[in-house]
Amino acid sequence: MPIDLQAALRASKLQTSSGTQWKFQEIGDQIIFRFLGQRTIVSDHKGETKESYLVDCEILAGEKITGGKAKKARPGKASFYLSTDSKRCFDGENPAVGDVWLLRLSAIRPEWRNMKEFAYTVLEREGKPVALDDADDIPEFEVPATAKKAAR
Repeated sequence: MPIDLQAALRASKLQTSSGTQWKFQEIGDQIIFRFLGQRTIVSDHKGETKESYLVDCEILAGEKITGGKAKKARPGKASFYLSTDSKRCFDGENPAVGDVWLLRLSAIRPEWRNMKEFAYTVLEREGKPVALDDADDIPEFEVPATAKKAAR
């Protein structure tokens, strides 16, 4: 069967090179992902060169907090930008391709210009599970009371 070239040009759902973009927006947003790589994005903003850092990954599981409720993340290829705090986590751990992580938005600090703080753990490194020393390494998540009120 020949390829319909005109239909292919009109297709609206195409695979993107980095999959979907995951955004950590609400406290409790979290994903378990396989690390595929990290890129530096250089842009010009009002005459200043700005560097942003993008992680390419495969989401294995996750939760997105919307209206005070947790919704499952869609598994698959994705990317997300590193904030100051999450970049610090990645720089300290120096992940290798294939490592499996859990990354959770744990706080948003209005006193520090809404800086996002993250909790994380490496679940698998170089194809081998990493033993968690203590179940308290990643604190349990509970929807904040402010989010519950906003959802009503």
